[in-house]
Amino acid sequence: MTDSLRKPRRRLICESSNKALTLQNSGRFSVNWFILFNDALVHAQGVVPYKSLFSTHHVFPLATLWVEPIPEENTGLHGLKVVSPEETFTLLACSSMEKAKWLRSINQAVDQAMSGAGQSGSGAGQRAEPPISRTASYTFYKDSRLKEATYEGRWLAGKPNGRGVVKWLDGRIYTGTFKNGLEDGFGDYVMPSKTLNLNDHYQGHWKEGKMHGIGTYKYATGELYDGSFQDNMRHGHGMLRSGTLNSSSPSVFIGQWVHDKKTGYGVFDDITRGEKYMGMWQDDQRQGTGVIVTQFGLYYEGAFNNNKMQGTGVLLSEDNTTYEGEFSEDWTLNGKGVLTMPNGDYFEGSFTGEWGSGLKVTGSFFKPNLYDSDGDKGRAVYVSVLLVLVWWRISIFKDFDLECLKKKILYVQINCKAACDTPLHPLGRLMETLVAVYRMTYVGVGANRRLLLQAVNEIMSYLARIFQLVRCVYIA
Repeated sequence: MTDSLRKPRRRLICESSNKALTLQNSGRFSVNWFILFNDALVHAQGVVPYKSLFSTHHVFPLATLWVEPIPEENTGLHGLKVVSPEETFTLLACSSMEKAKWLRSINQAVDQAMSGAGQSGSGAGQRAEPPISRTASYTFYKDSRLKEATYEGRWLAGKPNGRGVVKWLDGRIYTGTFKNGLEDGFGDYVMPSKTLNLNDHYQGHWKEGKMHGIGTYKYATGELYDGSFQDNMRHGHGMLRSGTLNSSSPSVFIGQWVHDKKTGYGVFDDITRGEKYMGMWQDDQRQGTGVIVTQFGLYYEGAFNNNKMQGTGVLLSEDNTTYEGEFSEDWTLNGKGVLTMPNGDYFEGSFTGEWGSGLKVTGSFFKPNLYDSDGDKGRAVYVSVLLVLVWWRISIFKDFDLECLKKKILYVQINCKAACDTPLHPLGRLMETLVAVYRMTYVGVGANRRLLLQAVNEIMSYLARIFQLVRCVYIA
């Protein structure tokens, strides 16, 4: 043990061989020896009757050591509480004077070790105690999560707290903020893949040692997720991009996640098949009501079960041929339904077969009479009522101070524009997310004429709800 503790610049300050300092709650036959150097506190342990042989020892670097006196009023013991990154223990002195001596010696040694003096002794300008918050480096040896990892950064009372960097031996690196010993706040995490010669890379928010909040995760496989996390899992709203245009299965999903699985409303764009699904999900499966549009002009709206078109739905082709009835598989009719031709003729009965590959029909054919529509007879009445409403609205504001109103409108416009121009503002983040969802839904394969009314209604819904938000924020 003696040889392992020898270092050229290491100096002895004091030691407890005279039993001036003991470990609280130590075993009956155990022997403890504490040695204070100018850079470390050493705790050596042995067992009676081998008093001269200390089987184990541990070195506590002074830069990551905190010591504080324990009040004697209640216990009657002369104790010192010692805190290190992985251990907290109590030392008992034989008297109040000996306790004060060890407390002063340890604090002075810690203070000098932090300042880089590396020598023992007390100076006239010594502080009463070293700062509780400090910057230091430490390699963990016991903690299961951080074993053999090295942390360098800010500390507070024995725990990483503030900005720092953790490096594991397997190549993992976390750079960011800590709170009470755990990753908390914004951080950057790199993790080598065990199967691929690439890294997983997360950049975003953390809470209590786990990915939690908004973040971006780049997987070694090439996938990219941008959205919300909770307890290290994708949870909340987010977008997952898989593959590229040149890969075997490029796709994009944007929508809700629950415990790392697609659950809730989401839009899935299968670029390889040229299909886009908009609807409900459950445990990564299409489940519930949804819509599929394809690059060939097919449109399906109806029920999904176990990731398949299963149940009642409506299918429309590019030439306006329409089927409304039962499905058993994707694009597979199976059960009762009605098939309507573009000219209005229709079949009603039982259908089996895949759409576009020949259908078997058992039922009746109908050719209904077509009548000219009567037109919109109420249009003139509607226009006259609308004009009355417009003039009524104008009459309400005729006594208003227009200049004052213009100034208020200008103020709201300037503030709204500034808020929407940055994703750091909640309103800007909302607008950025809404635009991404809208583009994912209605651009590309989703630019289907049958979705035009739905697209317009969605824009109107956005505007109405954003207007309510703006009223709450800016208008008293």
